[in-house]
Amino acid sequence: FAPHSYPANYLDDYEEGTWTPTADGGSTTYHDQYGFYTKIGRLVYAKFNIRINSYAGSTGYVMGGLPFTSMNVTGSGGSGSIFYFGNIANNAIFMGARVDPNVSAIYISASFSASTNMGNINHNWAGNNAQLIGHVIYHTA
Repeated sequence: FAPHSYPANYLDDYEEGTWTPTADGGSTTYHDQYGFYTKIGRLVYAKFNIRINSYAGSTGYVMGGLPFTSMNVTGSGGSGSIFYFGNIANNAIFMGARVDPNVSAIYISASFSASTNMGNINHNWAGNNAQLIGHVIYHTA
């Protein structure tokens, strides 16, 4: 196993900032839309807190607005956790987050009971008063 070679200034590419998580639907309104990120080289850690007031979308399993597009390599996406969820559109006992290749969005997955696998790869969470708090880690292009 050979170590990967990085440019001498690789860790000089450090950035922190904010981003605005969004639910599908241009006329959706929000109570809270907070996002913070740290980027080191191509690695991005993005946290979010989104609480919808009135949902006006049609694709309730997507959260848009990530600060960087993910790497466009098959199998390269990212993943994360949902720390808190409330008032979601469908029942779930566990929720997770993933970033697919070549997107700037988070896809929400869920499990419906302790005895099953992820019951719905794309879990419709968004609705009036729904809230998610969590994070994802992924690589940029």
